[in-house]
Amino acid sequence: MVRLPAVPGSRFEEITRRTGGRVHRVRLGNLAMSGGYDIVFECLGSRQSIGESLKWTRSRGQVVLVGTGAGGVDLTPIWFNELRVVGAYGRQIETFEGRRVGTYQLVHEWMSDGRLNARGLLTHVFRIGDYRRALAVAADKSRHLAIKVAIDFREKTPSKERA
Repeated sequence: MVRLPAVPGSRFEEITRRTGGRVHRVRLGNLAMSGGYDIVFECLGSRQSIGESLKWTRSRGQVVLVGTGAGGVDLTPIWFNELRVVGAYGRQIETFEGRRVGTYQLVHEWMSDGRLNARGLLTHVFRIGDYRRALAVAADKSRHLAIKVAIDFREKTPSKERA
């Protein structure tokens, strides 16, 4: 995973540098882009991340919405750039290696046996006494560069923030 700058304009500049696109300043201080990625997987589900994912996808590209939750997103890039938007919902029963298994169970098995390493997704860990700080970081993930925030209830683990 590659981290992007926290400032929206800087993120757009970085995406255009990577893809050869161009940033355009449009009405009301908004940003648009020509060029961009062929396919973008949006996994956070915030209004800002969905909106930027739509803008960072090239014309006739595809956005896969994995994250859920946000409403009120500017959908202009969908019709303006003729994007294909696909939802991905991971809670289902799969047939895998000859057996029927729930998606979450399968992912848990993969993590347990080392086939899937998700350590990089957990960016911040707090003790229960630091729950206010944990909630503040989770509420403002972009400012803290957080992906997943957890509370560790074990008695002997020191409180820490991992970035």
